[in-house]
Amino acid sequence: MIKKMPGPPSYFTRRKDGFSVPSLQSYMQGYTNLFKAQISTKTLENSFNILNRQAWTNQKSFLSGKDEEGREGKCELCGERENTHHFLFECEEYAEGVWYIFSKAISEVENKNVQIHMFNVIYNLKIKGVGEEAEKHVFALIQECKRMLVKRRYDRCQNPSLNNIIYDERRIAAHWVNLVRGQILFQKYKGKNTTWLDKLQENLEAKV
Repeated sequence: MIKKMPGPPSYFTRRKDGFSVPSLQSYMQGYTNLFKAQISTKTLENSFNILNRQAWTNQKSFLSGKDEEGREGKCELCGERENTHHFLFECEEYAEGVWYIFSKAISEVENKNVQIHMFNVIYNLKIKGVGEEAEKHVFALIQECKRMLVKRRYDRCQNPSLNNIIYDERRIAAHWVNLVRGQILFQKYKGKNTTWLDKLQENLEAKV
């Protein structure tokens, strides 16, 4: 009899490779949270691929022998090793600022200190300590942001001149304004209330 893994291979390969992971139960909850989220099909597919370690990175390209551009597995923005965790959360030149500004905006809207953890981004675990309405919208926006980060990474690979952009607070806030605006339109299309998103949009627009 073939012995089956007690969970998805992506969980165990992440542990093997030394990445910080939540408990297996929490990891599996990430799948449930994802499929219950109010997001588009394309965004769902993107987040599902990330959870299953299927997002393409320069490190994967280098290890697979397909590093035709000579990137040597490094991030083109900061020069560090580019794995999924890096370009989605850790890059000091872009991703780190993305989540800092988002956390700051949520904290100001909610009037409490809110921090976005890597587990919220990579493993789809929900933000604790915010209201029910905020939690729902924040979770959806995190998924939309991951889709944006994947697209921008792809665009940088296709157009190297984009690697020279300096991502200051105003530029990153503008990216968030576009993401929130899209989510407001999506929610209105579904006939949902957007009061909380409107407040977040106003906060972010003030930072641009």
